[in-house]
Amino acid sequence: METLAAAANGPQGGTSTMCQTSGSYTSDTSQTTAVARAAIERDRLAIDAYYAILRSGRGEWIELMHYAPLASQHHMSAYSLLKYGILGAPYAYVPLSLQQPVVIEAMLGRQRNCERRDWCMRICKSIEVQRKCTCSTSECFCQPNKPHDAPQDLPQGLSAQHIALNTARRSRQPEPLGTSTGILKDELRTTVQATLHRAPPTEYAAPVLSKETSAPAWIAPPSPQAMPALGAALPPGTPLTAAVAAPPPTTAATFTAHAVKTSTSHPINISPIIPSHAIASISKTVVEALPPPLAQLSQEELSHEAPAYMVNGVQIPRNEVARHIEALLADPTMHLHGQLHGEQLIRLPPVVDLGRIVDESGASGESPPPAHAASSIGNLLLSSCPGKKVRLDGPMHGRATVCRDLRADLERFRQMGVRAIVCCLDDAELKTLGSPYSEYEREVESLGFDLFRLPIAEGFAPTDAARFDSLMSAIVFNYSLRGASVLVHCRGGVGRAGLVACAWIFKMGLVSHVPNTSPVPRTSDVLDIVLRLIDIVRKRRSPKAIETAEQARFLGDVRIFHEIADQYVTFILQQEYARKCVAN
Repeated sequence: METLAAAANGPQGGTSTMCQTSGSYTSDTSQTTAVARAAIERDRLAIDAYYAILRSGRGEWIELMHYAPLASQHHMSAYSLLKYGILGAPYAYVPLSLQQPVVIEAMLGRQRNCERRDWCMRICKSIEVQRKCTCSTSECFCQPNKPHDAPQDLPQGLSAQHIALNTARRSRQPEPLGTSTGILKDELRTTVQATLHRAPPTEYAAPVLSKETSAPAWIAPPSPQAMPALGAALPPGTPLTAAVAAPPPTTAATFTAHAVKTSTSHPINISPIIPSHAIASISKTVVEALPPPLAQLSQEELSHEAPAYMVNGVQIPRNEVARHIEALLADPTMHLHGQLHGEQLIRLPPVVDLGRIVDESGASGESPPPAHAASSIGNLLLSSCPGKKVRLDGPMHGRATVCRDLRADLERFRQMGVRAIVCCLDDAELKTLGSPYSEYEREVESLGFDLFRLPIAEGFAPTDAARFDSLMSAIVFNYSLRGASVLVHCRGGVGRAGLVACAWIFKMGLVSHVPNTSPVPRTSDVLDIVLRLIDIVRKRRSPKAIETAEQARFLGDVRIFHEIADQYVTFILQQEYARKCVAN
């Protein structure tokens, strides 16, 4: 009514209103045009980089670029569209292996040594975890977190060491945005404003570019989480293409004024891969399709005195399973030989389409099963690092300080029915996140968890599919088929943990597909499987899951000239085909 009255007062008022509206429209249009031009330039530079890599003739680089669109860090991924708007990220995504090939090769060398030296299993010796925890899995999955609007102070026990460790590492990526219509409608304007105030990106000068296409291109720099690993792989004094600026000095008194996420105010987010309401029906289907040596596992109670398994139907004392795993990791050919001769698990029969079940469940499909429904198979759960402490020098780009309590997070895992934990972090990263391995191991042991150490470099994947699969077989044998849930975590529970989740889904036969009938699986079949695996994990955990091209390639790259595939889906399919040939 006030607007109508102002317009009726005379032409002067009406002219003023029209001028203001016109000015706002012109400003929005010019900003939108600037973003569109930036997106066009970004795509042009991405294409130039792609053709430069084609001209290099390096097959592994070309394959990596082909898998780049599957990465959540890609500038046009679903995650980037949610985060930046309909035009995607302002930076072109080029895999880190192509930006810093020499540095990454050194890092992968460290990764290979780590797989041989640090991958292991720790059996709990002090406490037997009860099969039925204090609350059922379905109840925990469906119980919402209590809202906490008031800022939380840092716990008084926060040490100066945790503050010092985290002032050097500040995360820059915000959480994925919601998918509501209102957010998507205003996303383009938000993207424009953020672009106008964004700091200059890193100059791209990767050695794969030829002289004809060596013009500077703007690409996303390495993430802050990856910088320490990159720095460790470089010779002393060698600069990186991107560096994390040291924050100003701070004191403990500074932190008390900031809002803080703690284990009490914000219980750690845990994502089950199988919807809780579908566990019973999926268990029934999976168990009915199991071959006899494996069917008995689903009927056995998992206890401290129960036997363990490393091969089909062969029992070993539980206290010896760690030694057997150590032997398989030292010589993966034993694992391969067992698979070819039917002694070792390759994969459960693919009789369940988990993707369809997840689609039918929807975003709010976590209805609890009947109280009497017993699960015959264990679930896989994903979470961030327990006890994580980041951004202790204050909120960063809208993300609050996180200061979790390690024991409180682990106790929440136990309430969810978790019996074993898979840790994808090495000692250095655990320490940086505020959970030193000595403390981490002590708390895990005291609460009765078995522990799998599976350190993987940030943004990357295992280098040996056979060695990795031997651990996956041990998890399926001793936990999943015996009704025990396993939790996997890395830093945020989306990249490396999401990769392990994809492998577990495929290993458990929860993705149906056309049987492989050739020594080298068809690329289209492998890609179809990989896309469905990634889709499931992103829907169950986060659109950010499977962050890099290196992780996507590990799942499905087909290498015709390799006797043993380095990528997981291809490796499993080739092992199944070889097993059929040996059996015939």
